[in-house]
Amino acid sequence: MISKRVLRYHIYTHKLISLYQLISIYVLSSAVFSIKSKKSSLFVRIDENLNEEFRKFIVKKYGEYRHGLLSLEIEQAIRYWMELHTKDTKTFLPKVSTPKVQEYFLRVQAYLREKYKIVFFPGQKLPKRLIVEAITNTFGADKRTIRKYIRLFLEYKLLKNHTPETFIICEEKSYSH
Repeated sequence: MISKRVLRYHIYTHKLISLYQLISIYVLSSAVFSIKSKKSSLFVRIDENLNEEFRKFIVKKYGEYRHGLLSLEIEQAIRYWMELHTKDTKTFLPKVSTPKVQEYFLRVQAYLREKYKIVFFPGQKLPKRLIVEAITNTFGADKRTIRKYIRLFLEYKLLKNHTPETFIICEEKSYSH
């Protein structure tokens, strides 16, 4: 636990503080500062592997697993998901400028998610035929169209070639100005 004095020193001596550092400071000092917000319990059943992966993600992101981090990350994920699927984004997260290519890629993912129930994650290998099918059904079947979208996804590093017949989903990028 860090004291108020150490926290004040950290904030005043470092002019630029990242969101990650701010969240880490908040989590580390949650007993020192209490932010009054009502919390409620939500009990859900999820895939065992997804639960394990998510907890490993938290450890990788924060360096260790601490009390409150799971709730924090779940809340952020829910807000992000609601922002993606609602028209009124002003009430959730700050609007981030996204290149059109990212939106196109999300449409391709939505097609594959709906048709094949695929859950996407960085490093995931996908057959080229599935990407081609999604582009065909989303944007058109012309070979030039398919080549264009594959080239854009590769150029923006949303996909990368693994083998001639497979792609790898790259880490999600944050686009802001």
